[in-house]
Amino acid sequence: MKTLVAFILFLYVCKSSQLQENSTKRVMGAYFANWAQYHTKPYTYTPEKLAPIIGKVDQLMYSFLYFDDNTYNVRLIEPKDPEFIKTITGYKSSNPNLKVIASIGGWNFPSALFSKMMSSSESRSAFIKSLKDTLEKYQFDGVDIDWEYPCSSPRTDYVKYTCADIKDSHDAGGKCPDDTNNLLMFVKELRQSLGSDAFISFASPGSKDKWEKWDLKTMSSYVDYWHVMTYDYTVSDIKNSSVTAPNAPLYTPTDTNGVVQWSIDYTITGYLAAGVPANKIMLGIPLYGHTWYIPNIKGDEWQSYGLNASIQGDCCGSFKSTYGALYGKGSQLCGTYMYSEIVAAGPLYYFDTKTKTAIAYMAKDSQDGWTKAGTWFTYNDKNSIDAIAKYVGEKNLGGAFIFDTSEDSLSYETGEFTYTLMSALATGLKGGGGNEGQKNFCAPSPSSQCNVCQKCCKNYLTIQRDCDACVVINCP
Repeated sequence: MKTLVAFILFLYVCKSSQLQENSTKRVMGAYFANWAQYHTKPYTYTPEKLAPIIGKVDQLMYSFLYFDDNTYNVRLIEPKDPEFIKTITGYKSSNPNLKVIASIGGWNFPSALFSKMMSSSESRSAFIKSLKDTLEKYQFDGVDIDWEYPCSSPRTDYVKYTCADIKDSHDAGGKCPDDTNNLLMFVKELRQSLGSDAFISFASPGSKDKWEKWDLKTMSSYVDYWHVMTYDYTVSDIKNSSVTAPNAPLYTPTDTNGVVQWSIDYTITGYLAAGVPANKIMLGIPLYGHTWYIPNIKGDEWQSYGLNASIQGDCCGSFKSTYGALYGKGSQLCGTYMYSEIVAAGPLYYFDTKTKTAIAYMAKDSQDGWTKAGTWFTYNDKNSIDAIAKYVGEKNLGGAFIFDTSEDSLSYETGEFTYTLMSALATGLKGGGGNEGQKNFCAPSPSSQCNVCQKCCKNYLTIQRDCDACVVINCP
């Protein structure tokens, strides 16, 4: 048995060496959210919507699967999961390089259950056996473990189904140092059981206090990639988050009041210092932004971080007293707008060159009356993604992934997705891009003819800055 284990690990080391040699190929990953089927129209999202972008994706993480808290058997969640998975694995016929990965866990899956499953060789073995059966049955190429997080503190999670149906669940959290030690044993056993060719990744934390609970350096010998969650550095849908801050800044904000001093660069630098090979790091990019409510802001003051927000009170249930602005029309998540929802709202736009992130603001109500004046956004746009892709190359990282595919741009008339951001990332990871700070010129006329997209052919766009903002938000 020891000889067999040694041979499997030898093969994996050889595979890892090959990954290092081919590190100039930047990998593009993406999470598919099985709950996006419930988004309101035209944002409703199912696997068929992936067709225009699937040829540019290297790894697609099907999220999420769970496991039973007694038997530790892996289980699907949604009734349509078997159908959805079959459609997605079917894309391998058009993209032979595509790997379809089963992602297990997520924020709403209790950390305590991972801690319990990892706690003994018997429970780990039961989970791994069931996992192998699941991967084979549904033709997955491997697994992505999304444990949020080892050694976590107790918490109460709230999940909104409708405003009248918000469920809460208590999570007892993890246990240190047991979680750290058990996780290392788990990944060794997982690699041994799945073999050297199986894909294994972990969704891993962006803050130092959490990643220090992982033995990142040793575990890296057994995993293909770390999907580093370099986003949600600050959120708005909690009661103590009254100051605006970037969701996923490439660089740490400076000269701001009360803004958390974290960033993608802060996290990646920390992972490299912890001994993680650069070619095994996939940095994460959110295709959603966070919102706060700041009514009656003066002049250009909205074009910065560290602003003091007010409680709008338009969210549901327990979220009503938080600082998150009213949820997006399609996603229905307090304090959160998908990129497509931001575009539809049509806010004023500003690109923060220090953090390489986009800031937007509603000076007046949106045309459809959904997004209220005073709504303030932080998000990542094409300019931001271009800068992040360049950073991936400079740091010789394995690549980048997005969360999630359902939040990219779409045609509001047809409901078809146009994938502005994912396309920009795919181009950037190949060494293309170069659009950051690009200017566009409007020439509005009574006949509405101009040299940019029709949505920006407005007579009031007589100032270059206003035109640039409209083009970035609305033009493909």
